[in-house]
Amino acid sequence: MPEGIAQVASVVYNSLTECYGATCREVEALTGKTYDKIRIVGGGANAAYLNELTTKASGKTVCAGPTEGTAIGNLAAQMIAFRELEDIGDARACIGRSFPIQIYQ
Repeated sequence: MPEGIAQVASVVYNSLTECYGATCREVEALTGKTYDKIRIVGGGANAAYLNELTTKASGKTVCAGPTEGTAIGNLAAQMIAFRELEDIGDARACIGRSFPIQIYQ
């Protein structure tokens, strides 16, 4: 049994990352494709320890950020609709240039 908040957090984070790794393997088995990166957006992008554990559990590079994924996605969709961005590829490139992405390997 974990004792104290630090041990409880460790159990939670390790459990999450084991699930992430298993889910990656399941997605790859179902699609027949291999992915070398996991992209984490939103609040979880700020959890450096969780992102480091995710890299270890999945064997994949973690690209964390941007943290305001929902708002940025909404804005990108509107920019595509108003022809400020050409398509989803253009939106992704713009987001990649505009917001910091932390890489965990």
